[in-house]
Amino acid sequence: VQTYTRPPNSEVYYKPEPEAGSSALEYQIIDSIQKGVTYFTPRACNNVLSFGARIGYYQQSKNLLKEPITVDFKGLANGQSFGFSAPHGLTLIAENANDGTGKALSGADIFIKGLAGNCLGYGALEGFIAAKECGDRAGIRLSYKARIVVKKLGNNAFNFMTGGVGVILGDQRYYEDLKASFVP
Repeated sequence: VQTYTRPPNSEVYYKPEPEAGSSALEYQIIDSIQKGVTYFTPRACNNVLSFGARIGYYQQSKNLLKEPITVDFKGLANGQSFGFSAPHGLTLIAENANDGTGKALSGADIFIKGLAGNCLGYGALEGFIAAKECGDRAGIRLSYKARIVVKKLGNNAFNFMTGGVGVILGDQRYYEDLKASFVP
């Protein structure tokens, strides 16, 4: 059901109706974005799944993001696929994230201060991801204008790339371990 309301600036905007299984938090943020709020600091929790996908949908169908938006999660964990298909104009910050962070990223910037789980940036098209540490399979199928910078990561990074940039910062000890794993 579509509900149209007139905010103080007389622009008509779409009020999303939450659906079963969708993140109530993301719907609240979408509603606040339309009212002019640009910075959010929600408490992170592991039941907020695919955060960014709904904002991406409203960006594409309703041109939601008229100015840059930052969502800075406070807490220790986020649900699966944090930043999934997140669009241009959105910056997501989290202390840690679970598997699938930045999957199918579509232009957003994602900053993970600690661990980013497995499959970081899987199939990302464009955007930027920075993480201190990541598990296995970072940057798989990275393409177009996607960029990932990570200090330390597990096995199978940056396979099947068709574009984009992957950078591993690491320290010298990490490089020696990595080099040793490739020498017969």
